[in-house]
Amino acid sequence: MLPPDDPGGGLPNVPAGPYYTADEHPQSPKPPNPQWRGVMIAAQTQVVLTLRQPMLLLHGCYRIQGANYPAKDRLKLIVVDMSSKREFNGVAGQREASPDVPPPPSAPPDPETVKRMVFSGFFNTDLVAMLQLPRVPATYRVRAELGNIPSNEVTIQVTVQ
Repeated sequence: MLPPDDPGGGLPNVPAGPYYTADEHPQSPKPPNPQWRGVMIAAQTQVVLTLRQPMLLLHGCYRIQGANYPAKDRLKLIVVDMSSKREFNGVAGQREASPDVPPPPSAPPDPETVKRMVFSGFFNTDLVAMLQLPRVPATYRVRAELGNIPSNEVTIQVTVQ
């Protein structure tokens, strides 16, 4: 199901309401070069929230060298209302435990192999639903953190109709 105002050509496989996907979208930020490592986010700079389009979409990508990958950490999103300085934050991803039985423990990978690995991917989320942002006009500063690796910051001006 696509977001209500999406006529079918926008974000495929993105359900309405709270969501998190790991798909690359046309709006996803692109790493500047093959050597780049870090976390990068992108969003529209101006968003109008309506009853038919209540979503504030954040897109991101990460590319982390294996030895620096915070395997036990999850992606944290931080949104600060610039006028009130109120902070909203939460962990992106599944809200409920997977119904699948976890695989049995395996031997840890060779540390030298892990150092040469690069972990990369994309993420997309609705900040309104995920962080329960109030439906009011605001200017937000948004950033993400994967372990101790911070992203760039983006500013989003929100109006409400």
